[in-house]
Amino acid sequence: VEPDPCAGIMDITHSRWQQCRAFSQNVLGPIFRQTGPWDIFLHDSAHKVACQTFEYECAWWFVRPGGLIISDDVCWGLDGGHAPEHGAWVAFCQRHGVTAFELGVARAVRKPEGSESCLPGYGESAERDRAIDAVVARAKVLAATAVANYNQRCSRRPIA
Repeated sequence: VEPDPCAGIMDITHSRWQQCRAFSQNVLGPIFRQTGPWDIFLHDSAHKVACQTFEYECAWWFVRPGGLIISDDVCWGLDGGHAPEHGAWVAFCQRHGVTAFELGVARAVRKPEGSESCLPGYGESAERDRAIDAVVARAKVLAATAVANYNQRCSRRPIA
């Protein structure tokens, strides 16, 4: 998923991968509906607090217990790293009570076995769809709150 579909990123071609040029807030729920629980989630997209907060929160619910959630550039702020660190990764780890570890230049957490389960099953059901929609809605609220908190902390004009 490329959260900035206008960005001039290189095309990805692999027999088991599919590139999706869309904002993650619009497609992570539908992708999960199609694929079911994930073993790994790698955030290496927009470094804005809204995008990181949203993606980390969805990943928590969409990655199965024992799976990995990995993020590149966790210490970046906004404006390409020239603004103060916004702390989306730290807030995510605190919210879920997990400790990150280094994975090369990235940071990662292993979702604990027995932790909140990813949404059950692969098939279609109205209950499952409502649960996925609730995860996405909650992640959007957390992202908006994180942006407001960052703006207040930095006394910045509103940013996305």
